[in-house]
Amino acid sequence: MKQCPNGHDVSDEVKFCPTCGAQIVENGSKFCTKCGSEQNGNERFCTHCGTPFDVTDTQKSVTDTPKMQETSSEPIPCPKKPDNYMVWAILCTLLCCLPFGIVSIVYAAKVDGLYLAGDYQGAQEAADQARVYFTIGIGCGIAVYIICFFIGFADGFADGFMEGFIDAIK
Repeated sequence: MKQCPNGHDVSDEVKFCPTCGAQIVENGSKFCTKCGSEQNGNERFCTHCGTPFDVTDTQKSVTDTPKMQETSSEPIPCPKKPDNYMVWAILCTLLCCLPFGIVSIVYAAKVDGLYLAGDYQGAQEAADQARVYFTIGIGCGIAVYIICFFIGFADGFADGFMEGFIDAIK
């Protein structure tokens, strides 16, 4: 029966402690604190990464256990996924203004991919651009419909006026 560097009893055939995860060290082997490679303690530099070992203070560069990365069990919070405005972009394209609607669709399509890639700022910027372009497209579409309405109304008014004028001359 052996003991791990932290004092836990382990069986002879294991290489890592099942309780704490520390590597079982045999024959006084040491490990580099930077890369974790095994050293015999007599070198002045790590044979794998080149980290210098201070001869007077060996404990800073070479330890009894390899360097273990600490991991947190808490998930990293991510911001809420922004709305991609895809439905509005499609409606803008079909009903209002084709050029602005297409640009809005392109930006709306980028939002989900950027968010899933972890680029939260980029996803928010793409969502903002999609909203801007579909808003401009809807505004342009409404303006065109209003202009067409007044042109049609004026054209109908002019036709009626001209017919009345021609009848008055006869």
